[in-house]
Amino acid sequence: MTGRQAAFPVVLTAASLFCTVAIFRSPAYQAMLFSTGATWVFLYRHGRKPHQLYKASLAGMKAIWPVVFVTLMLAFMTTVWMNSGTIPSLMYYGLKSINPRFILPLCFVLTSATSMVLGSATGAISTMGVVLMGVARGLGLPAAPVAGAIVSGGIVGDRSSLTSGQFHLVAAMTSSDPALNFYRFMFTGLPCFVLSVLGYCWTGRSMHVTQATSSPILPAIQEVFHPSLLLLLPPVLLIGLSLLKIPLKWVFASGIVSGAVLAVWIRGVRLSSVILDGFIGYDPDTGFTLLDQLLKSGGLRSTIELATLLLSAGALNGMLEEAGVVDQLLGNGLRSIRGEIQLRLATMGLSTLVAVVSCSQSLAVIVPARALLPEYQKRRLSGWDLARVIDDSGAILTIVIPWTGISVMASLMLGVSTWEYTRYAFYVLLQPVVSLLISQLESARRGSSDGARIRFPLYRGL
Repeated sequence: MTGRQAAFPVVLTAASLFCTVAIFRSPAYQAMLFSTGATWVFLYRHGRKPHQLYKASLAGMKAIWPVVFVTLMLAFMTTVWMNSGTIPSLMYYGLKSINPRFILPLCFVLTSATSMVLGSATGAISTMGVVLMGVARGLGLPAAPVAGAIVSGGIVGDRSSLTSGQFHLVAAMTSSDPALNFYRFMFTGLPCFVLSVLGYCWTGRSMHVTQATSSPILPAIQEVFHPSLLLLLPPVLLIGLSLLKIPLKWVFASGIVSGAVLAVWIRGVRLSSVILDGFIGYDPDTGFTLLDQLLKSGGLRSTIELATLLLSAGALNGMLEEAGVVDQLLGNGLRSIRGEIQLRLATMGLSTLVAVVSCSQSLAVIVPARALLPEYQKRRLSGWDLARVIDDSGAILTIVIPWTGISVMASLMLGVSTWEYTRYAFYVLLQPVVSLLISQLESARRGSSDGARIRFPLYRGL
């Protein structure tokens, strides 16, 4: 297969995704299904046997299945937690802690905490983020800095949470251990988090409250859900079991069961209703329109499109790997790379380019991970190193690329354009820079580029 022939399925996929998402505003899974089918036909006409393509597609989908499982379980669990009052309680206690003088750092920290629990930037922004934006507008504060803080906080959980689908996608695609990745990601995540908090404190010092308005959500949550610390048990249990490295299926099972027990025992919801809502979605009728809008959840049914996108992307990637398409396209470029810093820069560049062209957060992980993992292994670098570089670049930068699905969602939810909030998304913008600097310090500490184990105290015994 020539270079031009190898480029055809890649260009076709990128073009179909960009046109479908950015121009026609249609779901990305439609373009991915079309590209997968077209690539199957293309490779068949260039000598691949049907059984080869079938096995390659199946292998690709098998590799992506753990991520699909996390996505499905997270959607079901989120709906159960809405029913039990767990998520409303998180919102209630978070909002009660707000001091108008520190609104920006609090927006960042509270949204970060919510996204770490939910494992989803979308979930955090559409619940806690929307409420915080309403509070900020009520206080007469400028919308763009607040939106930037909320978006940055939302992406923290997408990147680092043990319940995040993206987090597990990165681990699956780089053949690294999610539990160990969680600790290793902290070496670049925590410094960036602290710098972001300081940045929001500095930015917020010149912002003045012009109106004294409290959120109308607080009394509504108090009246309907009666928040209590007991309702926070499911996320505490979920995080604790995750840190203890309990298998993921049991972690999610504990979150779902504990939420369902609280919904039945404390709120008096019928178990059949809790289960049904988990499948078809939660549509509350509390008597408070704004609260109903915030707590509405799509359930398992809402993830069908995302699951289809991920499985079809896995099948496509499996066929491209089997046909050697990626090696054909990247071979010469990879041979010209010298040293770890160049390899990390190339990884960040490829991941960001895929995000820009494909409009997809998932593909910004899948494509560079599968393409560059052999190169990292050849240079005796760990899979977690590749996972961290991808997670610190294209995987999170999608939220500041105006035509990607996640940025469109954030813009619509918060009522602020992507261009406006991007310059205040400190965590997102700082993360690639901090990642490169710390990676270089790690390399210097090793004293060589042989990929030896990094000698930091946190890694002892791992």
